[in-house]
Amino acid sequence: MVEKPTFDPLPVGASKFIEGLVKKVRYRKKVRQDVHAELQAHFEDALSDCASSQEREQLAATLIAEFGDPRFLARLIRRGKKRCRPVWVKGMIRLAQVAALCVLYLVLCVSRLFIGAPTIKVDTIAWLNESVRQGRDESLNARHDLIEACSLLSKGPSILTKGPRLIQDMNDVQRQAVEAYLTENQPALDHFRQAATKPHYWPYYAPVEPMPELTGIGTVTVPGMMDSMAMIAHLMNQCMESIRTVRQLAFAMEYQIQWETEQGQIDQALADCVALIQCGRFMAGTGFLIEEMVGVAIAALGHRSTLRVLDVADVNETLLASTYRKFDAILRSDKPFMPADFEKALINDLVQRCFTDDGRGNGRVLASGMILAASSTTSLLKDLLLFDFPDRQEITQKINTFYERVEAQSGLSPWQLHERPADSEDTHDFWYMDTVGPALARVAELGWRLKTDTEATLAIIGIQHYHATQGTLPSTLEELLQAGLVGSIPRDYYSDGPLAYQRTDEGFLLYSRGEDMKDDGGRPAVTAEGKKHKHGAHGDWVYWPVTP
Repeated sequence: MVEKPTFDPLPVGASKFIEGLVKKVRYRKKVRQDVHAELQAHFEDALSDCASSQEREQLAATLIAEFGDPRFLARLIRRGKKRCRPVWVKGMIRLAQVAALCVLYLVLCVSRLFIGAPTIKVDTIAWLNESVRQGRDESLNARHDLIEACSLLSKGPSILTKGPRLIQDMNDVQRQAVEAYLTENQPALDHFRQAATKPHYWPYYAPVEPMPELTGIGTVTVPGMMDSMAMIAHLMNQCMESIRTVRQLAFAMEYQIQWETEQGQIDQALADCVALIQCGRFMAGTGFLIEEMVGVAIAALGHRSTLRVLDVADVNETLLASTYRKFDAILRSDKPFMPADFEKALINDLVQRCFTDDGRGNGRVLASGMILAASSTTSLLKDLLLFDFPDRQEITQKINTFYERVEAQSGLSPWQLHERPADSEDTHDFWYMDTVGPALARVAELGWRLKTDTEATLAIIGIQHYHATQGTLPSTLEELLQAGLVGSIPRDYYSDGPLAYQRTDEGFLLYSRGEDMKDDGGRPAVTAEGKKHKHGAHGDWVYWPVTP
């Protein structure tokens, strides 16, 4: 038996062809190894019957030529391998491809939020200062006297903060502490009185220091939002610092009024009541909402102090007439609602820092303004994926429309709002409206409450004046108007008519229907928890007889 000649596994040309073809497949290593083994086996089987090396090389060259273009063959092999994948592998690959496309699209959407920069054209703090000053001379500003009064005010003894609010309920030690405290602080109270004589009041806000850059690995910065928030925090800190001292000054004046009443200095006590109300009205008409709310509280304190004086003192008709004129002047010059221009300026400052500026009043939102531009938290992702955020003009128009609606509603009394049909335009598609709207409505309601307090105080002064001149109480509030003791019949802004008035065996009863706008016959108001409160949510707001 003749043995077959032995040869190398494959000719050099075949080996190079296989190696080159496998490289062109460009697929996973395991697949390339399988292709290599299959081609190797194919050539070995085809060349196994060749008798000589020359014959093997010739046949190998023929086979290589039959295979054709290696690149085209590699493409076919790759496609074939892909078609042979298991179904679950194909599904996972498609899922990964879809996920990769989604991530890529999300990156593209997000990248738009970081391309571009805002243009700061308005110095908001400078605008706030100029808008309230309106070019008036600083000598007309009551703020300077209030600042001086606050700087001179000493801290009251702890016995006052822990003891009764009314001097008549204090013991001898507490009364002596009050007397010493008031004597020490007369210079501060004099400046407070001087402030009330000024024709105007406007605040001043110091510029904010530049905010340092936020740095560090992993730190995500949104400069526009951070700059605006830093400015707001800076302004609020200034407000809180001044408010705290002014409130202490108002409480000192309240004690001063009580002390003067006990000493029989009724004319000075009523003059200080007017000063307290005037300074409260100053703050309630200008500034941020927090300043306006404190102003309302101070003015309300002045009204309570006035009613206490009228309750315990025998005021002559001349003093009643002059006091009425002072209160009436305050009422006539008062606005029916508190402006929100400062809050609007802050949101507009946020817009200019969180949107690009195309030079024509428009621009697109940046990353720092996503919350501002999103219609709601739930739609934030949808807006991001579709890049359906409103542009700068749309946001500005929404803000303007919102504040126009706030101003219109604030000009309506609580009764008018109660009787007004539901407005379909009150539906909000802007998160800022849902966040700030209730606060603005509440502050406006406090303004109408204060206006009602003023009407009640005028009515009580008129009634006492009528009693001092006629020797009897009027049957109705209309008699006050007929006697020329009031300029108009005192209104109840929580009903569709005047304040409720009736004579009683002890004197008279004067009240407003109050927040629930129901006539409870003079039953004093209580809170939702059932506690007595002059301006409670349920029951009538009784102004006379005076309750502690």
